[in-house]
Amino acid sequence: MAILKRSLAHFAEAGMDAGISTRKVAMSGTHLFGNLMLALLDGSRASAFRALKQLLMFWQKNGKRE
Repeated sequence: MAILKRSLAHFAEAGMDAGISTRKVAMSGTHLFGNLMLALLDGSRASAFRALKQLLMFWQKNGKRE
């Protein structure tokens, strides 16, 4: 699971001006990451995109490098 979170962190970082700490990302947002996984399992495309957007916004605010 941590590998997937780190991959998503690199993806999020590519779309931002500031760098994201992959360590902070791997340690945070677990509840939102779970929502994304559940949406993917349900097969709901709209729910998955909504959950992914919430997760990336959370990391953008809380995962910035020091």
